[in-house]
Amino acid sequence: MATGALYGVEALVRWRHPERGLLGPAEFIATAEETGIIHQLGLQVLEVACAQSATWQARRPEVPVRMSVNLSARQLQHPELVATVADVLERTRADPGLLCLEVTETTVMEDLGAMGKVLDGLKELGITLAVDDFGTGYSSLRALQRLPFDIVKIDRSFVAGMHRSEQESAIVAAVISLSHALGKRTVAEGVELVEQVERLRGLGCDVGQGYHYARPKPPGELGYGL
Repeated sequence: MATGALYGVEALVRWRHPERGLLGPAEFIATAEETGIIHQLGLQVLEVACAQSATWQARRPEVPVRMSVNLSARQLQHPELVATVADVLERTRADPGLLCLEVTETTVMEDLGAMGKVLDGLKELGITLAVDDFGTGYSSLRALQRLPFDIVKIDRSFVAGMHRSEQESAIVAAVISLSHALGKRTVAEGVELVEQVERLRGLGCDVGQGYHYARPKPPGELGYGL
């Protein structure tokens, strides 16, 4: 946010339904988790994202575009997750240093001990880890300190009202301050207005994402010479 430079992108899954058109994840992710096909779907998303990351890296090595990919609760519980991620990175030749895997705080809090081991395994691959939607669940400061997260993503519900509510702004300021004190970078989600950008920049937020910067688009339309 300090320079306005491109920091990275987030992979978003869509379903091109033959009758209903383009569907967002809210329409099918819950069903995918219930039926168990979330593992195959998640693997496909990860492979496509890593392959795209490797393409950008080869084309413009001087522009390190970080690729963020979301992991669901069911994916994190899979015993072969770490090995699967390692295999995908090897096959696509993507730089693990440019891959960020995001998990929600409520997911990791379901079984802190088990999730800690999984996250440690992923961290050993050299990838970045982010806790998503921070502030909406019931995580403790101890958990945030113990788990190997590099990035804290501030939920859009707080960002949306911070330019007109001192209480919302105070919450965002507290999360940024806490994250920095723990050595973690902060990403504000759902940034849509110039007023939000100015307030976040003033609070020292590291990165912003949202419609203010770009709407979802195919890789070929990203720009930045990629």
